[in-house]
Amino acid sequence: MNVIRAQALGLALALSVSLPAQAGPEGGTVVGGRAEIHQHADGRTEIHQHSGQAAIDWASFNVDADEQVRFEQPSSQAAVLNRILDEQPSQIFGRIDANGRVFLLNPNGIVFGDSARVNVGALVASTLDLTLEDFLEENYHFIALDEGFGGIINRGRITAADGGSVSLLGRTVHNEGLIRARYGQVNLGAGRRATLDFDGDGLLRFELQDSASRAAVSNSGTLAADGGAVVLTARAADQVLGDVVNNEGLIRAGRLKRRGGVVQLLGSGGDLHHSGVIDADGRTASDHGGEVTLSGDRVALEDGASISASGAKGGGRIRVGGEYRGSGQTPAARETFVSSEARLSADATAKGDGGKVIVWADGRSRYYGRTSVRGGAQGGNGGFVEISGKERLIMQGGVDARAPKGEVGTVLLDPKNIVIENNGAGTEVAVVNFGDGADPGPDTSRFDGDDLAALDANIVLQANNDITVNEALPATATAGRTLTLQAGRSILINANLSTNDGAITLTANDSAANGVVDAQRDPGAAVIAMADGTTIDAGNANITVTLSDGAGLSNNASGDITLENLTTSGHVLVRHNGPSAGGDVLRASADAQISAASVALDISGAGGGGAIGASGTPLRLAAANVEARAQAGGLFLDAPGSGFTIGGAALGGMTGLSTTGGGAATVTTAGTLQQAEAVNLGGTTTLNAGANAVTLTNAANDFQSTVNVTGGAVSLADANSLSLGTLSAG
Repeated sequence: MNVIRAQALGLALALSVSLPAQAGPEGGTVVGGRAEIHQHADGRTEIHQHSGQAAIDWASFNVDADEQVRFEQPSSQAAVLNRILDEQPSQIFGRIDANGRVFLLNPNGIVFGDSARVNVGALVASTLDLTLEDFLEENYHFIALDEGFGGIINRGRITAADGGSVSLLGRTVHNEGLIRARYGQVNLGAGRRATLDFDGDGLLRFELQDSASRAAVSNSGTLAADGGAVVLTARAADQVLGDVVNNEGLIRAGRLKRRGGVVQLLGSGGDLHHSGVIDADGRTASDHGGEVTLSGDRVALEDGASISASGAKGGGRIRVGGEYRGSGQTPAARETFVSSEARLSADATAKGDGGKVIVWADGRSRYYGRTSVRGGAQGGNGGFVEISGKERLIMQGGVDARAPKGEVGTVLLDPKNIVIENNGAGTEVAVVNFGDGADPGPDTSRFDGDDLAALDANIVLQANNDITVNEALPATATAGRTLTLQAGRSILINANLSTNDGAITLTANDSAANGVVDAQRDPGAAVIAMADGTTIDAGNANITVTLSDGAGLSNNASGDITLENLTTSGHVLVRHNGPSAGGDVLRASADAQISAASVALDISGAGGGGAIGASGTPLRLAAANVEARAQAGGLFLDAPGSGFTIGGAALGGMTGLSTTGGGAATVTTAGTLQQAEAVNLGGTTTLNAGANAVTLTNAANDFQSTVNVTGGAVSLADANSLSLGTLSAG
């Protein structure tokens, strides 16, 4: 096997200085396929290739500023392998032209100087080796022969033909110039092993496999591949809190005529820093935005960072540090940082839905920037944004998911514990400062209520463990924005929650909020508890309060729902189906009240024994229609300002009033008590409407025990026998 051995020269020689180029390529020998080498006195070197694959070994391969190397190839699919045996880096300051694929391999480094101009069908410049046998069989498996292999730097202009590609592969790869591959692909890869695969259409698939010591990729120039893809990837073996991928320049890979629009910055074994511009916008009126992925052990979007994946037909996708909730194929970052000057956008710019933006870390995320996923001006809904640190999230940035002619989009914040309090993250400083360890800090994420209210989106707060509200979350100026709180264990409301006619949903013991992972939920019974004097106000929208069964968890014990004031001109559903026995729905104070057009109350937990209200401290209601289902603990309701109709509640899917397990029922009203649906009450029933009528004449009624009634005109019916106790009728 004929291989090239790298010499152990310093990388700085190849990458930090521009050495004067030597004379043109020298000592060329054709070692595979058929080709002729012609060198001219005026500095031109011409290679006439007569076979689909040709290979040339060169003693050296340098091109001075006034020199040209031209490859005449039989087709755009033809490939020529140039393996360079020089002990020095190759220096390209002049022109290289080709109509096919050109491979330049020098294990000691390759430098394209400021004056370099490369125009080829496709280019692979590498300090990794490729054997002659593999090349001739079109098995493009590159591998470093030892740890001494060098790097590649480009300061010139490299252009591939439409649909072609440019791949720079080495231990370190730096672009300070311009690389273009319209409808094709630009790859900068640092590592020990790589595979390239040209498909039948000449398109390239690129994969970097093994890590290398001190591997790094950077771009401070321009990488352009509209209608195609740009990939920067590095795999470092021993990087200790160092950069492996760094973009300070411009990356353009817009989606063009429904093709391409892919940008990937992938760092393994170190940090990824982005402070430049990534443009993956749709280029035509028929295009969506593209897809952008930034992945590394730690990922930072610094001052000046911009990522755009917007399109006329709809927004694209942006992933920073991972995919939705850390799932999927993209490796999750340990830590992410988004500067206050960073901007991310995946908007629909004409007619379509906003896109999807994920900012994720398995440890800590710090988000100070601005993200936009707006729906189109001519139609379409707002998009989706997730910002999360699985352990801890510092959230002091903005989100815009508005839709001028559609539904507003959603922002999801989902760390382990959430506390809403004045000043939120407090004195956290918006600088990268990754620190020197893996500890994300306290596992409680603190958000300012006013900051949350300022988000132009429906808000979803998901905590693996608890959500605590210590500062009021005020209603937004824009109507209809919803608020959802989901906790793997408990929700504690110590301050008011309000929306401007947007639905409010609270769910505790929610396995969806912790991904069905016992380890993410602390021991102890799940509860929903409102403090004395607090109010949840949804304007004219619905309020739903659920203590769930913790499906899929073994650590899913449940306690009570304790309510203070729920206020809406819409509808209210309170549902308790926690698995532990005896879980109740109770009131927090003597003045607590649920005020709504209709109220549905449900206890259906597997443990049984649950009560709605309690004897002497019934739930207080102000609603036209009421449905309730309780267990052996009983049903205790009071409507101190009015009467109500049993049945007709808009939410919950229940029927009338019911208790199981012999549960008693006590209903007190200040107005008429009537029904639209039957009652099925298993224990002693007490009905008190004062001087007002009690009319419960549904033929399906089932009073299974003694009935005591106080009212004006009283009318009762029972499908079976009616056992009447005390009766006080006016």
